[in-house]
This record gives sequence, structure tokens and C-alpha cells, in this order.
Amino acid sequence: MADMILVVEDDDALRATMADALRAEGFEVREAADGRAALDALDSGLRPDLIVLDLMMPVMNGWEFRAAQLRDPDLSHIPVLVLVEAGAEEEAAERLSAVGALRCPCKPEQIVIAVRRHL
Repeated sequence: MADMILVVEDDDALRATMADALRAEGFEVREAADGRAALDALDSGLRPDLIVLDLMMPVMNGWEFRAAQLRDPDLSHIPVLVLVEAGAEEEAAERLSAVGALRCPCKPEQIVIAVRRHL
């Protein structure tokens, strides 16, 4: 059974590019356009092996999503890889108790490498 990745990104083209790259490497991928949609999916029973999370999104940003996720004992164990702007990777990962951070924009192969590293 393939590892499942939840990609949470408001930019449709970027989200599709990341999802396609991960699928091409054999991952099962689910997508959400913002933190609220991602949280709703998790509340409905979705249990990914890793969440790739953009921090800057409308409706519910990545910071708000992660805070809600960490408050829920059924969801708090799911590891998160955050997507951040240049220069803020380590601080964002640490502040969010994320397994890592990836500078964006990034190439599809960088997403695949980062996901493999954190699974």
C-alpha cells in the first residue's frame, strides 16, 4: 500500500504540480485548497502519512491549521512538512513542530525528495 500524502496549497497550479509529481513516484495523494478544507477532510476520517502544508493561504492559513491539528489527539501525530518563503524554513518548522520545511517556490523533484526524507 502506497503512503498517502495530503497536499494543502491554495495555488491550484502549484498544488496540481506537486500532486502529479508525488503520484508519478507512487504516492497516493489527496489535495486541499486551504487549511479549512484539509481539516474537514481529516475530521471526516482521512489519515495521511504526511501533510505538505503551505503557510500562506486564505480561509484558514497553515499556522491556524497546524494549531487546530495539534489540539486534536486523533490528528496531532500526523507529521507535517511546511512550505515557506526563503529564509524562514528552520524557524517555521520549529515553531510549528513540523518534521521539516521546504523553501518555495520549488521544483517538483524537491517535493518528492523532501517527502521521502520525512516519511
